[in-house]
Amino acid sequence: MWMAHDFIQPKSSSGKRREDLGAEYFNVLLSRSFFQAVKKGSKTQCSMHDLIHDLAVSVAADVHGTVRRVSTTDIHLKKFGNHAKLRSFVLQGPLSPSTSCLQNEIGNASSLRVLDLSCFDLTELPKTIGNLKHLRYLSLSGTLQRLPESICMLRRLESLHVVGKCSLDKLPDGTSMLVNLRHLNIATRYLAEVSSIGQLVNLQGSLEFHVKKLKGHNLGELGSINSLHGQLKIKGLNNVARKEDACKASLSNKCNLRVLSLEWASASRTLGLCADSEILENLQPHSSIKEIIINRYLGAKSPSWLELPLLKELQSLHLTNCRSLDLLPPLGLLPSLKLLHMKELCTVSRIGYEFYGTNEVAFPALRVLVLDDFPSLLEWSEELRSKSFPCLKKLKVVHCPNLSELPMFPCSVTELTMENTRLIPYLRLGPFSSSKLESLTLDIRTNNLLGMELFHQHHLESVVVLNMEASKQFLMAEGMRFFTSLQRLQLNHSDLTDQNLSSLIQALPSLPSLELMNLPNIVSLLVPAETNLCTTLTELKICSCPLLSSLASLDSFISLKCLVIEKCPKITAASFPKSFSTLRSLKLLSVSYCTELQSLPSGGLPTSLEALHLFGCHPKLTEVYQNNNQYFFGASLYCT
Repeated sequence: MWMAHDFIQPKSSSGKRREDLGAEYFNVLLSRSFFQAVKKGSKTQCSMHDLIHDLAVSVAADVHGTVRRVSTTDIHLKKFGNHAKLRSFVLQGPLSPSTSCLQNEIGNASSLRVLDLSCFDLTELPKTIGNLKHLRYLSLSGTLQRLPESICMLRRLESLHVVGKCSLDKLPDGTSMLVNLRHLNIATRYLAEVSSIGQLVNLQGSLEFHVKKLKGHNLGELGSINSLHGQLKIKGLNNVARKEDACKASLSNKCNLRVLSLEWASASRTLGLCADSEILENLQPHSSIKEIIINRYLGAKSPSWLELPLLKELQSLHLTNCRSLDLLPPLGLLPSLKLLHMKELCTVSRIGYEFYGTNEVAFPALRVLVLDDFPSLLEWSEELRSKSFPCLKKLKVVHCPNLSELPMFPCSVTELTMENTRLIPYLRLGPFSSSKLESLTLDIRTNNLLGMELFHQHHLESVVVLNMEASKQFLMAEGMRFFTSLQRLQLNHSDLTDQNLSSLIQALPSLPSLELMNLPNIVSLLVPAETNLCTTLTELKICSCPLLSSLASLDSFISLKCLVIEKCPKITAASFPKSFSTLRSLKLLSVSYCTELQSLPSGGLPTSLEALHLFGCHPKLTEVYQNNNQYFFGASLYCT
């Protein structure tokens, strides 16, 4: 709006855009309390200071005869004097549509430079809008279903905004006649249908462009649009007939562009007259680009501009559905790259030294790396000559069914996901909580992980929760000594035997919580008396162990406070140790769906017990205890 009223006049020698200079003006006014910042949730908005507002009200007390700029809830312009002299008219809403008022009055406000009807729920704009020859700023409601062709007569228009979800079918056919347009705030899919958009050389925001085999839709239309500051999305690159057409797009001249998206049609298509590789080679962006997205590219090699450290400011790179690309470029050379997402690269069989580049430090800034759906990938080898991924925090490797070799995970990684790989069927490593980022949770399903030396010792020492589903070959006692911070261990779906479990428990560091779940081979719980767990274990849960019949070592856990036993059909009163009552720290005992349990241990229960829960066990147990008093040996009794 300031620009529309010529309030912003940059010096010709400064080289600044009016938008940038206006932002400086705003910040100066904010610093001088003309505006004041107001925090609303996660956002900060600005409002007029109360003193400035009072001053404005005072000045505006009697200006009807000379008013030039109006912000009102009244649609009738004639109430403000000679509306032919109005320069700015902003409607405050919401207002019900009444096109007759607009039809009669707006067309006569021929001096308007700013018109804001975004709070006015119109479905159609009057044709007389084309009479506003001086209009530079126009804001409309998303309820509009069509724009009249007469709007294309507004040759001085610089800003056109559609507020809210847009209901337009399309933009007018003559949109490209708005040659002074700088800001077109509308969903970019509408711009994609504009023919000869190359005439809008002053566009500043984002643009979506569909290459078609029609006049006014070839890549050359982009050649003169060099002031874009947002995203440029180019689709239909399979319709480019010659590599010279790609050159005419002049992407390297768009120095303020932040995001470049390049997209071909279906990856199952046949190559046209001009190979994808020739087209992409000639779509080199400016070195200041921040994000690149390449989708459905069928070239076998990457463009040269991606193989050299030219893109020094590139922060994000997405390579998706590039099914013929068989060798990854040396992306480790990109000094500012923070996110690398690669998906559906179907012919890459190996990731090796070429991926890292030749610098001393590879991927110096990368924080997120995703490899998704690499069906042919067999190995990812470590580059020994370089220091790799010093800043990497998140690594995701999924749907790589033939991957059998991996480098050691970078020490800096705190979030790790692996799924559907030959080497590791399932693995998740992540922060224990948002407040304890240095503490990790590890959830793994594999046959031999620690033996492959994929983890740094730092990772293992930071794990506080460990959920493991693995064979007895993996669950070796010597591998557990590294988990020095472990607070909870869950063993699930494992073929451990009694002896394996005993050795594993004996090797565990001090551990407060242990869960044994779905262990089909376990018959008895055997724990040597000198084990660390005897003094540190406070919670023990045993679930779905169909052969478990002996809990003879339970009395070794002298600090045990909570004992839960579920779905262990061979558990009886004789399964408990005779000295079970000596567990003087036990507060909760819960036994459920142990169908052979007809009575409680003959030696009695600990006197410290505060709650006894019995569910779904033998009917005799229910008969004996369900009619007892609420308190059983001082404990609350729940029996069904």
